[in-house]
Amino acid sequence: DLGARRAEGTKFLTTSNSMSSSDVLGLFVENRDSSAHSFDIDALDIHVQVPAGATVALAVKPARAGPIEFTCAIPGHREAGMVGTIDVR
Repeated sequence: DLGARRAEGTKFLTTSNSMSSSDVLGLFVENRDSSAHSFDIDALDIHVQVPAGATVALAVKPARAGPIEFTCAIPGHREAGMVGTIDVR
């Protein structure tokens, strides 16, 4: 499965996805801003820097079913709403 996340302002434009726990989810995180963002899934120890104007590819393989939260760890971005969930079935 392949998903895309676009970071614009202090928002991820797609904030939810679903997948099976037996799958690997491929993601492209696109940053169209002039400032850096990050894509972080603390539960899976994924911490990826997404420079201004860049697109980063990554793979997500959860260990179990349940919701997994992703955020931007740049100070103030999470609080501004830069957060989403991957629903693992």
